[in-house]
Amino acid sequence: MPTIETQISASIGKAIQFWRKIEGLTQKDLAERLNVMRSYIAKVERAHVGISHGRIKEFAEVLGISPYTILNGMPGDKEIKALLNIYSDIPFKLTKEEMEIIFRQEVVGGVDPEKFFRHIVDVSRGGGI
Repeated sequence: MPTIETQISASIGKAIQFWRKIEGLTQKDLAERLNVMRSYIAKVERAHVGISHGRIKEFAEVLGISPYTILNGMPGDKEIKALLNIYSDIPFKLTKEEMEIIFRQEVVGGVDPEKFFRHIVDVSRGGGI
């Protein structure tokens, strides 16, 4: 069974990979912006190496997100699918900042993640509750 440290590193690595792909960056692109080797990015994303708080801050700056978003780790598969559906919905025009807000939300119970996330965005845009 993986240690808690390994689980945390895996979650952080997956979050970095997710946001890297949202930005349309390859591992090589990200490595160049951080002045590190591409293999280091691969190792971080696969949790083969640990990552310091300072390095998380650097990743966050390059990816244009909060370090907290990286530290928060990854939502579940259903939530990720809902996030990507909303993000790719051109008429909805979800901003990166809005995506970061809903990325951090935990969906509990039998709630439909996509409806839940759209509601959060609607409320943040001044819509109904």
